Amino acid sequence: MRKESITSQILILSFLFVAFMNIINVLIGFRALFQGHYSYSDMLISEWLINYAGGFVRRGLTGQLLLSLYNLYPHPIIFTIIFIYFGGLIILITIVSIVFKKEKWSPYIIIYPICISMSFLGTRRDYLALILSFGCFMFCNLYNKKKELTHLFLVNFICIINILIHEASFFFMIPILFIYNIIINKKHPSNKRLLLSFISLLPSIFSFIIVCIYKGDPLTSASIWDSWASCFHNYPMGDSAPPLGSAVEWLTYDTAYAFNLHIHRFWNSSFIYNLPSWPFNVYTIMATYYLLLFMNTIKIGIWEISSFNRITLGNILFLQFIFLFPMFGFLSCDFGRVIMYWTISSLFSYHWFKNSFYNIPFVTSITIKIITLLDRTPWLSRKLCYYIILISIPIAGSQGSNILSCFAFIPYGWRLTIWEHILDTLPIIE
Repeated sequence: MRKESITSQILILSFLFVAFMNIINVLIGFRALFQGHYSYSDMLISEWLINYAGGFVRRGLTGQLLLSLYNLYPHPIIFTIIFIYFGGLIILITIVSIVFKKEKWSPYIIIYPICISMSFLGTRRDYLALILSFGCFMFCNLYNKKKELTHLFLVNFICIINILIHEASFFFMIPILFIYNIIINKKHPSNKRLLLSFISLLPSIFSFIIVCIYKGDPLTSASIWDSWASCFHNYPMGDSAPPLGSAVEWLTYDTAYAFNLHIHRFWNSSFIYNLPSWPFNVYTIMATYYLLLFMNTIKIGIWEISSFNRITLGNILFLQFIFLFPMFGFLSCDFGRVIMYWTISSLFSYHWFKNSFYNIPFVTSITIKIITLLDRTPWLSRKLCYYIILISIPIAGSQGSNILSCFAFIPYGWRLTIWEHILDTLPIIE
């Protein structure tokens, strides 16, 4: 009993240490910003600047709002970006914490990258997308309870806004809503349920098709960058005429090139030396699934925890992984961000839809087999094992699995220094 108590105390201290290190990460990011280590051309900043100056284009809504604000009130736009970023982070942490409290889940995983990645500007606009998804799921739940068209309008309105912010939100919102609407309308024949679900989400589906068509080109990118010339000149971050931003330049890439780049980043990138990263990506996916199903393994203080329906959560995790698979495989190279999409959207879906996803044909049988297998492995239910797997997941911010992403709660610069010293002592593997 005493040994168990000591282990629990150590794990709580570790939780506080990781929370403290996340704060240090943020402060280091601020210092780097004010020391001139960022520029408008950086991916993390330039993505916020995409707007409609060259015509309608994907991901342009936030940039258009920022440009309108700048034209109305000229100011260093980077401060508005930081305000939105950290405001979104605080709101998302608050929402996730409330969900964990209501569902009586242990909050131990919240501060780790598999749940909320807290790297400075590293998650770009993901906090906004996930906050909006929470509201969308809430209104969808209300619509299916009360059948008020106002709620259906809000579902599609939020989905469209989210898709205009970043089209990736389609994958963790629309498919799960489509399945939920089919399940909830059991009184109708199958064909009618499919049709009703499709029609109810048609505006959102149409908006996704539109952003896929208007994906951008070199002329559009140049117009976007020129629209910020006044800001670049009046409030320079380094060069007063910065080169075309990385995120804006992405709009010029053709689809085949983007697919090949993303596939290479997932399957052929290196974890260390010539060791490929994809086995570690697979490990991360499997470990994340386990960590969520066993999330009450480590209790924190007086925070109340209780058993939950692991089959339902497992079903939702399985479905959301299938829906997000294009993002894992060939539509994104930001593996860490997709993990966060998967985790939080699944937890939000469970919170609002848990009474509808217990019995899913084919999926439930797979989930039961996986949970049975995990339960038959007794060491997986031990606190120390859970903790080791949690801290061993090699993702940090938007990065994929690599040696520098291990122990992500340690600030990046410190990790870089540590691994440089370690690697210097190892023989070079050709």
